[in-house]
Amino acid sequence: MFFDFFSLNDKIHVNISSWIRGSNLFEMIHIRNDSIPLNLAVQYAAQIAQAMSYLHEKSINHMSLRTTNIFVQNTRIILTDYGLVPLSKCYQINDQPAIIAPRGWLCYLAPEIIRKLDPRDEQSLLQHTPQTDVYAFG
Repeated sequence: MFFDFFSLNDKIHVNISSWIRGSNLFEMIHIRNDSIPLNLAVQYAAQIAQAMSYLHEKSINHMSLRTTNIFVQNTRIILTDYGLVPLSKCYQINDQPAIIAPRGWLCYLAPEIIRKLDPRDEQSLLQHTPQTDVYAFG
């Protein structure tokens, strides 16, 4: 089990999750160059879509769907880091506007999110929706 906690808006939030024994899709595709048979890729895609549908039914947007957050344990897909978007604002660094984001993350952002990125406005929050998650899914 993995335990984590954090404070947000003067409330303590706790995250408890199982340890995942498997690789993420990024490692499988880009590092190990695994060959994934078409029928298995279709199964993975169906599981990802089903997981996203479940989250959206619960009014939870993933906000960071990308291959590094999709794990494969045996042939079961596990989504991680949902609702924990690494970039919620733009920043000023040394009085210069900047956007700080993990490498490869921006290519998963929907155009309507990218249009909202404004490093001159540190208060600009990114409005993720089920549709922006679908864009990230591809």
